[in-house]
Amino acid sequence: MVLLWDLTMPCREGNKTPTKEPGPVVFVLKTLPHKRFARRGADLVHKVVLPLYQALVGASVEVQTLDNRYEGLAVHAVALDAH
Repeated sequence: MVLLWDLTMPCREGNKTPTKEPGPVVFVLKTLPHKRFARRGADLVHKVVLPLYQALVGASVEVQTLDNRYEGLAVHAVALDAH
């Protein structure tokens, strides 16, 4: 994932030297692991373990969101893990 910001720096000279012009400021961000969610592309993934009969006939599960609210999600079909 690439995040882009347009930053305005308050200095005029930057890191200018007699032989080099100032260049862009580059920030490298690293995604840290989360205890409940994993990132898959642009999606957040949360695994829930259900008994087989609930996975087959459907169920409702409560998932804690990133802002600590609880959302009810309906399970309508069996989903096999792609990994």
